[in-house]
Amino acid sequence: MEKALIKKENDFLELWEDEIRKRKSSLLENKIFPENSKILIKNILDASKSVGGHITSEDFLAVAKVLQTIIFLQENQISNEDIVYYLDSLFEVTNKIFPNKQSEEISKFKKVLEHLLTYTRNQYSTELLLKEEISYLEHKIDANILSMVGSSRTINKLIKEINPILDNDVTVLIEGETGTGKELMARAIYNNSHFKNGPFIALNCAAIPEDLMESEMFGYKKGAFTDAVADKPGKLELANNGILFLDEINELSLKLQAKLLRIIQERVVTRIGEIKERKIQIKIICTTNKNLKTLMEEGKIREDFYYRINVYKILLPPIRERVEDISPLANYYLAMRSKEFNKPFTGFSPEAINLMQSYNWPGNIREIDNVVTRAVLKSYGKIVEVKDLDIYLTIVEKEAGHQLLANDKAGNLSLREVEKEHIKYVLHKNKNNMVKSSKELGITRTTLYNKLKEYTINNA
Repeated sequence: MEKALIKKENDFLELWEDEIRKRKSSLLENKIFPENSKILIKNILDASKSVGGHITSEDFLAVAKVLQTIIFLQENQISNEDIVYYLDSLFEVTNKIFPNKQSEEISKFKKVLEHLLTYTRNQYSTELLLKEEISYLEHKIDANILSMVGSSRTINKLIKEINPILDNDVTVLIEGETGTGKELMARAIYNNSHFKNGPFIALNCAAIPEDLMESEMFGYKKGAFTDAVADKPGKLELANNGILFLDEINELSLKLQAKLLRIIQERVVTRIGEIKERKIQIKIICTTNKNLKTLMEEGKIREDFYYRINVYKILLPPIRERVEDISPLANYYLAMRSKEFNKPFTGFSPEAINLMQSYNWPGNIREIDNVVTRAVLKSYGKIVEVKDLDIYLTIVEKEAGHQLLANDKAGNLSLREVEKEHIKYVLHKNKNNMVKSSKELGITRTTLYNKLKEYTINNA
């Protein structure tokens, strides 16, 4: 059943990934200036020379200057957005210079320029559409990963928990260890809420220096400080009618906590250097890998801020507490990385699955991806075996008296020794219960008895 589900999910994922590849390929083919537009540029240059006698040298220089900029953009493959801007400027300059001069040369010049402007605008619109489609498909894949993780009762319960917050602007706090899928959960909320037609703006509170965070979050008015050369909206404004995702909220300074508190309460934002208030309609999702209540007691989180962002809390459990999710996750990443690196892997051996399920995965989902990626890169064949997984080199269960490998012996253990140590560990964990141990190992009790005899393991 699980394999059928994984295959179905992977079929969808492969379809979406193929669609992303097609669109990215189209994006590359959507060249800023293909050959036919270079001919149009040449026509513009020829036409501009022919109208030289009808306008002043100053006017002609204005046209020539914009043309020179466009040629520079063409040669350096600058974005369509910039080219549209300069073509608009050129068209505006042209109309100002000779609004009523309708000689044949001028008409030709304006017609060619208008043709190029229309063409480039269409190219730019196509580019934006392709980027939006790519973003949508990538988010869909993200949300699908979360649904694949939902084979355990814990995750199914979490998925049900997000339903009450999909169609309102209640602030959400997602807590969980590093790598547990906090952003995936945030994107799942976004993709299934009425905010999905708006933006999803992410801001990592730990990645931006404190002195820049305020301007990044609130935006600023031109001249507000030395480098403020133009008006700039902040992330709060950009997230209007959508979701603002604040990762590692525990890293936000006390000063900014106070400012953000007002935003959450009143849903208005004021740019640095302005007094004008802008109304915003957003949903704020915060994440943390720390215990915020403890940080509040230590004075690192404001009490009023803590209670304001902790309206609806979702706690993401680590992978070690939902062992049944390891197999579908590993199989998902195996399918994805095998396709990415053109390898023929189709699955894991039962022993490899058992080993992964006995590992505590301190890096959670992210570590599963990393381990599977390394196995795909360095291994050959169709099935991933225990020897292909480097986690067997790091598994240390001191409390169980089970050390699969010491660092100084890393290069000397054979596969037989790894299997023997793993069997000993599973027996110890299950208090020598042969039924539970054989089930966890994926073998029959008869096979387990034979293994105990072969390796001279005492299960008394």
